[in-house]
Amino acid sequence: MKKMTLVLALALILSLVGCGQTEEPEEDDGSYWLSGYLLSSEKDKSGEPDENGNPQPIVYVAKIDGDSFIVEGATNMRQKESDEAVEMGPGDSAEFIITDETVFQMCGGEDGPETVTKDEFAGYLESCADSGLLLDLQITGAKVTMAKIRA
Repeated sequence: MKKMTLVLALALILSLVGCGQTEEPEEDDGSYWLSGYLLSSEKDKSGEPDENGNPQPIVYVAKIDGDSFIVEGATNMRQKESDEAVEMGPGDSAEFIITDETVFQMCGGEDGPETVTKDEFAGYLESCADSGLLLDLQITGAKVTMAKIRA
């Protein structure tokens, strides 16, 4: 009986050795997502509380100037693209660097995201400035990794 109890105790202990351990967290590369609705005519509402008391993420200026991506307005920030927004960015102007590796996409519609050139994206930004579409930027350091306009 003592041997059986000892064997069961050892089996229980060995089965618990891995309990409470989790996978190593993904290495944080310092990137985050910044987003806001393109509403150039709503500057006065940018960052103001909506009917539920939540600050409105309204981008009233979004433009590409050379290798700079300029954003003005209140924005939501999140760590991963799939996360819920956790905080508001400043309602001031922010300027980010566009590199040759920056990916520009138009999202929405039946065919999925469409990758476009920087110049095409700049044109879409201009034509969608007051559309209410969502501007979504992935930022790593001060560089734009991915820029999307979402329906």
